[in-house]
Amino acid sequence: MNRTQRDLLAKTTQAIADMASIVESMRDEETDKYENLSEGLQASEKGQALEEAAEALSNAHRLEEHTSELQSRLHL
Repeated sequence: MNRTQRDLLAKTTQAIADMASIVESMRDEETDKYENLSEGLQASEKGQALEEAAEALSNAHRLEEHTSELQSRLHL
């Protein structure tokens, strides 16, 4: 890998890390919203939508962790 490619990889890795932080914050906010609903509201359409949003954000965060792990291996 040449210097240009390493620089691009470094920039990409930083951008992914920045996005991961945003996704993690959003996930935490949606999870808190869901957990603060009463059981009755958690079972409602709104509650289910909050739960699905939190799960989608969790999946996105796990994908970022996996991507970062793969990129770290490229630096070895």
